[in-house]
Amino acid sequence: MISFIAEHRDDLGVEPICKVLPIAQSTFYAHAAIARDPDLASDRAKRDAVLVPEIERVWEENNEVYGIRKVWHQAVQFNPANNQNPLSPVINGTSSKLSLV
Repeated sequence: MISFIAEHRDDLGVEPICKVLPIAQSTFYAHAAIARDPDLASDRAKRDAVLVPEIERVWEENNEVYGIRKVWHQAVQFNPANNQNPLSPVINGTSSKLSLV
């Protein structure tokens, strides 16, 4: 939705589009601000931006058939010294995205 609004904002305006679509204007403007200045993103979003490519790499290297659990275990094997796997919050938060990638 954000990209649709961005594409059509000059023709239609943000407010009329947001009235029709189920999205608040403030949500669009927040995403636009983060796109302009990535430092405005939350710490979690910044960490996810670093870790998601690693998750996708592991998934792609395994023929895109690994589920969440196997991707997590494969990622742990690369760094067994960690007591807490830094990928676990990302995997938990993107479980539905792994099957769509």
